[in-house]
Amino acid sequence: MGTFLAVIVPVMSNSVSDIWQSIDLDAYLRSRVAVGNAAGGRGYESGLRVFDCPWCGDTRKRGWMGIDRWGAGCWNTGCLAEPRLPGGAIEWVMWKEGFVTRTRTWAFLLHTFPAPKTPRLSLPMRDIEDWCRLPAGTVSLPLPSRVSVSLRGAPFAAFVRAQWGVSSFSRFELGYCMAGRHAWRVIIPVTMGRQLVAFQSRTIRGAEPKYRTSQHGDRSDPKAECGRPAASLLFNIDALESGGGVLLVEGAGDAMAWEERPERAYPAVALLGTSLTPQKIALLQARRPKRVLLALDAEPQAQMRAAQYLEDLQAWDLPGVLATWEGGKDAGSGGRLRDMPFDRSLRGAVLRRITKGKR
Repeated sequence: MGTFLAVIVPVMSNSVSDIWQSIDLDAYLRSRVAVGNAAGGRGYESGLRVFDCPWCGDTRKRGWMGIDRWGAGCWNTGCLAEPRLPGGAIEWVMWKEGFVTRTRTWAFLLHTFPAPKTPRLSLPMRDIEDWCRLPAGTVSLPLPSRVSVSLRGAPFAAFVRAQWGVSSFSRFELGYCMAGRHAWRVIIPVTMGRQLVAFQSRTIRGAEPKYRTSQHGDRSDPKAECGRPAASLLFNIDALESGGGVLLVEGAGDAMAWEERPERAYPAVALLGTSLTPQKIALLQARRPKRVLLALDAEPQAQMRAAQYLEDLQAWDLPGVLATWEGGKDAGSGGRLRDMPFDRSLRGAVLRRITKGKR
């Protein structure tokens, strides 16, 4: 353990992307599984590796890992890792090696599989080109005083108030759409660096999925809606001042609801889903927050993820603290925020999950 600590301590202050580049994930994976597309094809040139999934016992090469973006999962229906494993490649490695914490997993990879001095032959990650086009026909939600004269916007405005208790439509530049892929959905713009970079849409009619995230791609692609992938999105990140505190929640509705509360001490930043990716950690780390209150939904699965995410935050020297909601499952449903010590029963639940079936 001393060697591991000697390796990881000097890099604790580095960005997550620096840590990625210090590890040869491809070499690690080849040492543990038979890569099914090593000869090329099936996304190999873009960093995708496929193999028999050890999580579900698949033998048709449906397990996958992205060695450049550190994603991992399985395309086999019913697999615990389907289609994407929360925590990505680092959780895959942690389970495979039987480690208890992610910190030890990172240290193991840094010590045992350092990146070669010459870059490997795979396509590099592209720089993000930030642009976004909202769905055709998007209309701004009417101000509360004008809802009665905007019959088309009235059901969307009523939904936002009832679902999240939010009335500051213009503050968050909320809109709605009546046609196309985002028909009958509230449009939630995502602004980063004071620039519109993406959006989410939330159905008001009970359709599935509840949320859609703008499709990223090249500006020239008619199906693309933004240039930034979902893994690099944080809602309301501009409200976080350098050196300040932050409340980290799951959805944009939770963040908006919290921003309107009188007891608000810290701004709320939303993960826009259930994943705390390395890209999102890097975005938070750049603001050097003095305190990160991690308050995912008050549900068993979400709390298990929170226990994992707390270790991720602390591993990269972010002062993470677990919090929970009382009287509601999240801020959007009226829950009251309460700090909580790290619950060791959560750690036990996580360990039982990641070691399930491992002997």
